[in-house]
Amino acid sequence: MLGMWKSQATKLFVISILLLDLPRINGSGRSDDYIGEDSAETPPLSKDVRGKKKMFGIFRNRSNKQKEPFVMERTDELIRKAGYDAESYLVDVPIGRNIIVEERQGQKLWSKKKGKYTMTTFKIEIFRIIHPGRDRLRNLPVVLLMHGATGSSSDYVFAGKDDSLGFYLADSGYDVWLGNLRGNFYGGLNTYKNVSAFWDFSFHEMGLYDLPTEIDFILSATGRSKLFYVGFSMGTTSSYVLLSSKTIYNDKIERMVSLAPVVYLSWTKTSNFLEKLALWNHKFYDTILKLAHVRSYWRSPLWGYKRPKCHKKWLRPICDLGIQLMSSNDVTLCNQELREKFLKIVPVGTSWKAVMHYSTLATNGKFKPFSYHTSKNRAKYGYDSVPEYELEYIKVPIFLLSGEKDGFSPEELMDKLKSKLEGASVTWRTVDKFLHLDFFIAKNLTNLVFGPVLNYLRDPYSIVDSGNQTTSTKYKENKKKSFVES
Repeated sequence: MLGMWKSQATKLFVISILLLDLPRINGSGRSDDYIGEDSAETPPLSKDVRGKKKMFGIFRNRSNKQKEPFVMERTDELIRKAGYDAESYLVDVPIGRNIIVEERQGQKLWSKKKGKYTMTTFKIEIFRIIHPGRDRLRNLPVVLLMHGATGSSSDYVFAGKDDSLGFYLADSGYDVWLGNLRGNFYGGLNTYKNVSAFWDFSFHEMGLYDLPTEIDFILSATGRSKLFYVGFSMGTTSSYVLLSSKTIYNDKIERMVSLAPVVYLSWTKTSNFLEKLALWNHKFYDTILKLAHVRSYWRSPLWGYKRPKCHKKWLRPICDLGIQLMSSNDVTLCNQELREKFLKIVPVGTSWKAVMHYSTLATNGKFKPFSYHTSKNRAKYGYDSVPEYELEYIKVPIFLLSGEKDGFSPEELMDKLKSKLEGASVTWRTVDKFLHLDFFIAKNLTNLVFGPVLNYLRDPYSIVDSGNQTTSTKYKENKKKSFVES
């Protein structure tokens, strides 16, 4: 029976991958089902731009009734909706290489060329929560919140005033900034979705370029020398890339919280079925591409994950299956209202390469940059075989908060991560019955997630880790060790 269910779920997953990215496009080049505003950096589409029609007529809506189009609310709109004010900023971020962009009059390969230009930077939009009761933000401690894969800055405010970490920290006296990573709705998806050279990135480039640029921008805007950092999932992965590669940023982060950290992965250690299925899907495409003797990833946005689609009735069963398998169904945790809200703001894009990079981590069990063939490794990294990120160089105090049943952060791999962070004071706590998405959509988030995060930001000694050893003892020991070594 279980095998039959898995087979059916596998079919649903494969069908969703093939069909999720087939929106109906109107004459203006916009989707009839999705008319959310683009990022402030996105230029208007020209009249001669035409999109692709649906491939399968069976999925067309044959009804003559006028449907109300779905509109995704932007991060700043969600902030104002909750009674706060919002500021948005466009940050110039290095791409990490020079790319040649061809301008065409249309979107077809045979469209007439308008010219070429070289691009070295692009823009990411970030947001700031302005608390209505505070006119001056100059002297408040600054915290940067970073989303996970296919997410965005909206992840920390979509749930409203009472269930969002962004508002909770703003109410607690913090100057809250909401970041974005390249490839999502606010990070180039709309502007460069047809520029293949742009999409040759993973969380490696996010850590090397996106995070440090946003951190420097925020510190300059606030006049502070340090900030606090809270990341979720891929927001944690990129932070470990940054701190191990550009060690100067260890002096710019006061303390760091990693929610559902994803650093080391393993095919065998992942316990949840959907998580295994996702990793298997990544591995399958990787194998197919290698057999075809091409690069092991498409230089494009991740298919089917560029915009929220769960408002469509025919997709709803697939969405419900996914959300049930990625979050707890325990009666004490399952929050249907937050699940509904969450599906209105995700997914909003990432790159194929980022997903394939995670696949290679699960295959080799090592946390290291994306590995190519020998000659390209030598040209890009200076080594025939790519070395691992040197996590021992990280000095920032870290609070690891993982889910007990999260297959992306199982106990054995969390122990491995702690053992690699030799130079940092690390506190680890698990949340009972939590899966990967429960950090945003479970019940009682204030007590289970927000409270511990705030306590750690204020006083790292106040947190007791999963080994029943107080944080204060471990923190003092590591601090003393670092002082002696220095």
